[in-house]
Amino acid sequence: MRLGDRTVLAQAGDFVNVPRGTVHGFKNVGTEPAEMVVTFVPAGFERFFETVFTPTEDRRATPPPDTDELIQRLLEAAPTYGCEFLPPPGSHAR
Repeated sequence: MRLGDRTVLAQAGDFVNVPRGTVHGFKNVGTEPAEMVVTFVPAGFERFFETVFTPTEDRRATPPPDTDELIQRLLEAAPTYGCEFLPPPGSHAR
């Protein structure tokens, strides 16, 4: 997980706290699918995901591809929920 300028290698069973306003991201670097339990305090940010993504019936299904339409929905909804997407570290994208 990216937490600000740090990288944390989380293992099964680990707890990682992301303080509000901290730049963060995650990537599964393992060979097996990863599962995460994510909570938001205070509640409300979960509506961002409800706005952007289509519900699934199969939690183990492969996630949908990152299409231009999905990226556009993410970017349009982000300001409403106080979210900002940044380029990956080392990227020169603007």
